[in-house]
Amino acid sequence: MAAHGSTQTIIARHIGIDETTLRRHYASELDSGKAIVDAAVASTLAQKAMRGDNTMLIFYAKTRMNYRETSEVAHTGDVVIEVKRGRADGSATVETVGASVTPVPEGT
Repeated sequence: MAAHGSTQTIIARHIGIDETTLRRHYASELDSGKAIVDAAVASTLAQKAMRGDNTMLIFYAKTRMNYRETSEVAHTGDVVIEVKRGRADGSATVETVGASVTPVPEGT
């Protein structure tokens, strides 16, 4: 039942014991049941991502690889630079968005 997502309350009620008794005598089964289903879901998720399902690719990258979609824009003189951060480890890519911006004369 744990492998199919049932809560410990429901499992204990179903087999007619207290939740404390359930945890004391079946802790291993409760843990392994959840681990089995988590592994199956992770496998399916990875397979869909590998087949090119963009939604799954993004979800996998965010949840399993710590990918975050953030960006910062900095203006340095006549060049605009956008910094995109990819992972939680701080790695980043720098892209020049615009260069040689001609200032507009005042009063025009």
